[in-house]
Amino acid sequence: MSAMHINSNRMLFVLNLPIIGLYIQIGREYFKWVVIVREIGNWKREASKPIGKLKANNYIKILPSSQRVTVLVVGGGVSGLSTVETLLSNGTDDVLLLEATCRLGGRVQTIRRDGVLVEAGAEWIHGGPRNPVYKIADSLVALGENVPDEQYEWLLVTENGEVRDEHNLISYVGQNSSDDSSDDEEMSNWDLMQELWGETEANGVLAPYYDTAGYGQYFVDRFPEVFGDFANSTEGKALLHALEQIVNGEEGTNDWLDISARDADAYVSYGEDHQWKDGYETLITHILDKIPSSKIQLASPVSEVYWDQNSLDGVLVVTSNGRSFLAQHVVFTTSVAYLKKHHQNIFSPPLPNAYIKALEVNCI
Repeated sequence: MSAMHINSNRMLFVLNLPIIGLYIQIGREYFKWVVIVREIGNWKREASKPIGKLKANNYIKILPSSQRVTVLVVGGGVSGLSTVETLLSNGTDDVLLLEATCRLGGRVQTIRRDGVLVEAGAEWIHGGPRNPVYKIADSLVALGENVPDEQYEWLLVTENGEVRDEHNLISYVGQNSSDDSSDDEEMSNWDLMQELWGETEANGVLAPYYDTAGYGQYFVDRFPEVFGDFANSTEGKALLHALEQIVNGEEGTNDWLDISARDADAYVSYGEDHQWKDGYETLITHILDKIPSSKIQLASPVSEVYWDQNSLDGVLVVTSNGRSFLAQHVVFTTSVAYLKKHHQNIFSPPLPNAYIKALEVNCI
């Protein structure tokens, strides 16, 4: 394989990780930056188990009719498409991508309706020139104009459907209020909540939580200290809930206790966030321009992967629509969440225990 060599009988995992600060690298430097790669063939075989009789029969039956390919890429998101583009540009022409759905882009999905553009998936280019995606957008003259924070409109709605003004959410009752304070010194609870959020930027503030609790526990502990008795009121609890949603949106979590305080503290900002002028799908189109359509098969969800057969010079991949492929190399680019949910049903033999343990805690 010209410039890029991969030993035979290996499976590579190119994972889209929900980690703030991990940016997607496109182009020839792809494998150096974005990819967390595990060469399964290097792991000890004690983690492997014999495939069951039913699957063994299926394997023997399918093998003769399988389409042979040098490299098979599973997943048509940015990682998968970039992998194909990189392999092609480095002289590996015998490559095929399988995408489970009827569209490409994965978590990148731009929707256009009645002249309105909405990002149903990824929206932001985080940071500036240090982010390779920014470099691509800049080279394509596709960067959107930055919108100042004050021009964003917040809409707060209670569970009863009542719309509230964030700056007059509730009269200020925080710990710094006093009877003789002037209007200029007073803050709305919303503004005070924003200040509380900003406290974690100070060095050492989160250190006591490194080994004891998740990032969100800091806010849970500080909220009653800042807001006093108001913290236990219905609207106080609603405000804490709003803060949690903001933090989850910033960190990419479902629960602000799911990210450690240490990891939150280690986040490095690479500058202002940017948007694509004409939608994030510009990136997908840019990559696809370099990939022949014959290298991609849509509506091909992978259901079985036989990856450790001593009698087979390759990896057997089977789709749920009955197609099968015999590949020298398989690159799996699905999300961590998908692998967590489905790996037990897909891989024969099972993935190594060390890999599964790392997968369970997002340490891939």
